[in-house]
Amino acid sequence: MSHETTTTKRVLVIDDAADELALLDIFPGREGYVVETARTGEAGVAAAREGVHDVVLLDLHMPGLDGFGVLATLKGDPALADVPVIVVSGSTVEKDVVRALEMGAQDYVTKPYAVEVLLARVRAALRIRAAQQELARARRGAAIGALAAGLAHEINNPAAFVVTDLHEIRELAQELAEAGDEERADNLLALADEALLGMHRIRDVVRDLAVFIAVGGDTAPPASGFVDLAAVVLRRAERFGGRVEVSGADAPALIPSGIGAEDELDALVGLLIRHVSAGETDSPVSLTLERDGRFLCLHVEPTTPRETSDALSLIIARELAERFGGTLGSGRREGSWVLKLTAVTSG
Repeated sequence: MSHETTTTKRVLVIDDAADELALLDIFPGREGYVVETARTGEAGVAAAREGVHDVVLLDLHMPGLDGFGVLATLKGDPALADVPVIVVSGSTVEKDVVRALEMGAQDYVTKPYAVEVLLARVRAALRIRAAQQELARARRGAAIGALAAGLAHEINNPAAFVVTDLHEIRELAQELAEAGDEERADNLLALADEALLGMHRIRDVVRDLAVFIAVGGDTAPPASGFVDLAAVVLRRAERFGGRVEVSGADAPALIPSGIGAEDELDALVGLLIRHVSAGETDSPVSLTLERDGRFLCLHVEPTTPRETSDALSLIIARELAERFGGTLGSGRREGSWVLKLTAVTSG
């Protein structure tokens, strides 16, 4: 098996000029970059939404959807807004430069350019993005860490007592059944099982928060080996209860560990389920695992339309998805989400 290292950087070049595309397709390879090209604005937007990119190089003047339209679309998409865009254009008109920067472009390079200069601009954009992500993680980690520490202290001990009591209630129900009161025994068992399921979910919430806090940020070393997404999905769905339907997970679905681990992937799946179900125990959720070329896509969807409200779960899920080199975006159905991860391929 083979897989790319976590240091590989993906560059999306959106430019209709064939000679520019040929040049840009060659020079990044010297530094471990992987380049994807698009000749139209529409194709560029589609490629940005389909793949995972670290930086976008964008021409302004193209037929159809021009660079300004592409820039507005990328910056207006929450899943893509933080990807740095460097405008690479032959226009030296001051108003074009000002407009592009005000719309969110991180840098502006005029044609013709020196390859080494453009490479330096790309490296600078990547460093800025990494610093911004580290700062955002530190802020979120501090706030969520304080919250989770309190939750763990206030919830774990009482939860353990409740779980113990519920098991004793189940034993009492068995005694009632043996005494001939089967109707009351069945009712009591159903209530105890429902309560136990709820307590396990509460414990999962605290555990998932603890997993997030334990994440050491970009300083964590890359994990070795692979993680089976299909197995993780099946285990988490079973713990969540019968309201989760799973399809497409009947065969191993391996992804590179990156700087994540199986516990973090398990937490990520659980957080997405909770976000889509809005924390409601009676809200059915559908999990569908699909293979799309070199990607694995996990669709987490409500089976009935509803509004989701568990924003904290989504914030943490985005953070964990980054550790596996993945992205999290809106799904095919309203209120649904799709997790896209690079699959391990044989070869």
